[in-house]
Amino acid sequence: MPREQAEVAAKGVTRMFIHNFDSLVTKDYLESRFAASDAAIQARFADFRLEMQREFEEVHRETGDLRSTLKLHSWMLALLMAGIFIPLVQKWIS
Repeated sequence: MPREQAEVAAKGVTRMFIHNFDSLVTKDYLESRFAASDAAIQARFADFRLEMQREFEEVHRETGDLRSTLKLHSWMLALLMAGIFIPLVQKWIS
């Protein structure tokens, strides 16, 4: 590359660098922005975890209610079957 052409290219690069210098960021700026972004994401996940924990507690409570109802129905069915089969067995034996 001829010297004159290299000088023109260098001047152009220098002008572009000076023009875009305000757009450059430093490592400290990036770290602070990433830290702020990370903190916001962590806060959102913390809220999400709390919400999910509340939902699971609600499901667990409802499941407990269903279990107690299932136990009641099981006992009722056992009594009903005993009320039907005991007289049949007594009738069959005698």
